[in-house]
Amino acid sequence: MRVIHSAREQLAELLLGTAPAQIDAGAWDELAQLAQRCRVTPQLVARIEKLALKIPEAAAFKLQRQLADAFRRSAMRASKGIAAMTALRDEGIRAAAFKGLAAMARLYDGPKWRTVNDADVLLLESDVARAVACLESRGFVRQIEAELDEYSKFVAHSPSFAGNQAIALLGPAESEIDLHWAIGRGLDASKVLGRASPARLLGEDFLAVSDEDGLLLTVRHAMREDLQIDGACRDLCDARLWFRRLEENGCLAAAIRCAEESGMTAQVCAIAEILRSYDSSTPAFAAPRREQRMGLALAELFRVQLRDGPIGKDLAYLVHPAPARQMIAGLARDWSSYRRIMRDFEQQMLGGPLPWWRRAGRLAQAVRRSGLRRLRLVRTLARVKYD
Repeated sequence: MRVIHSAREQLAELLLGTAPAQIDAGAWDELAQLAQRCRVTPQLVARIEKLALKIPEAAAFKLQRQLADAFRRSAMRASKGIAAMTALRDEGIRAAAFKGLAAMARLYDGPKWRTVNDADVLLLESDVARAVACLESRGFVRQIEAELDEYSKFVAHSPSFAGNQAIALLGPAESEIDLHWAIGRGLDASKVLGRASPARLLGEDFLAVSDEDGLLLTVRHAMREDLQIDGACRDLCDARLWFRRLEENGCLAAAIRCAEESGMTAQVCAIAEILRSYDSSTPAFAAPRREQRMGLALAELFRVQLRDGPIGKDLAYLVHPAPARQMIAGLARDWSSYRRIMRDFEQQMLGGPLPWWRRAGRLAQAVRRSGLRRLRLVRTLARVKYD
């Protein structure tokens, strides 16, 4: 039987396991808060109902309130996202939803059991300027104020984007549209768009990526979130359903081929290994020894962080040369523009620029806490993100 040390481990066991261990009545309030932070309240409520778990009345009431609020927000954001995609389609711009809207339509049959914070939309780089203009004419505003050309150069040289190039636009009713034109090394946006097919959600039709690409993009997002439960928990719930859907439709082999062609075999192996540790019915598949070894290391990194808490995100900058090279190239190209946009992002995400000495202190503390084995695991993560 798995030994559970933390609320993070309890939440993962509840969401992904087949027969979760008994949970103390006093733990449910913390679990409800954690589920809300990880944006998986709907999935947690669904699992409680499926497993017929008895939970304290106060915790049940709290979860139902969270569920109602999540549904209201997600339904509104999904509606605005689909409307934005319709506007793009009317302008002759081919765009396909992935992650949230795609999962909501293909895996959850609506917004009740899956939250969305924004609408992730894939399009060609040549269509970005027209798409931004289209959405701005409908009331959306850019999250970061910058000329599109200098902004695109920044994200191409920003390690935090890890090969993902996108611009966020904020709209009415807390809506947000993220326009992506690059989705990481190995995944060609034009090919992914070519495989996209119609989906239906909230009574509206739109394009969504194929099931195979739905899995790969979910896996890639989990890696971008450094396999930390706060950011990757929802990805794991989605990935489990993508695996199941692909297997039921006889498309799992095609998805594995797509992973091989995209250089994502190790990443898919990692997610499959994590899921299989909770549910043995998760499909297993053969992979070259190197990719299997990397996948096992990534799964171990997930478990370490689940037990002990997140490893510092900046550690990747220490164990792999690519992030530093990216930043140096960006600064060398246009120092003032790069620094200005970086400060704007720090203001948005952190409430203000982070002084170098504070960042260095955090990094030193993370190194002291990590140890050699964990640093090696972080290096494996950095390799799949940046190589």
